[in-house]
This record gives sequence, C-alpha cells and structure tokens, in this order.
Amino acid sequence: MADNASATQESVPAHFICPITCEVMKDPVIDNEGVSYEREAITEWLTKGNTTSPATQKPLSVSDLRPNRALREAIEQHLGITT
Repeated sequence: MADNASATQESVPAHFICPITCEVMKDPVIDNEGVSYEREAITEWLTKGNTTSPATQKPLSVSDLRPNRALREAIEQHLGITT
C-alpha cells in the first residue's frame, strides 16, 4: 500500500492523511475525540511519553484508541486495494 499511497496521496481526501506523518494511513485508529491516526505513529507518540492528542491537545492514552475499520475500508477502496 505504501507505493500506491505515496503515488496517489495528492488525490486522496484529507481525512485519509495521518495528522502526525502526513501520509495516507494504512492502519487507522480513532481516538476518544474522533481523530484518526496511523496506529504506528500514534503508538510511538504515546510511547515517547506524550499524554495528549497531537491534534486536540486533550488527554489521550493507548487504551483510548480503537481500529477505524470504516476509514481503512474507504482508503483501500479509494486506492483500489483488495484484501
């Protein structure tokens, strides 16, 4: 997906882009505020000792994250990826 994602990043909706990495998400998770991030990026963010959402600055923990399956499906569909 990385090749497809980088090649078509300019043509994807903004909500497909992780606010941390600024790349198309492969494994999006959603936080308790409704913001989606790439799982690896937000997990690393929190592992480094950050305790707030980089987007909203509100308290956040790994336990607040859940898979955003609908967004993942929409991204894959937009990019023409079959799983």
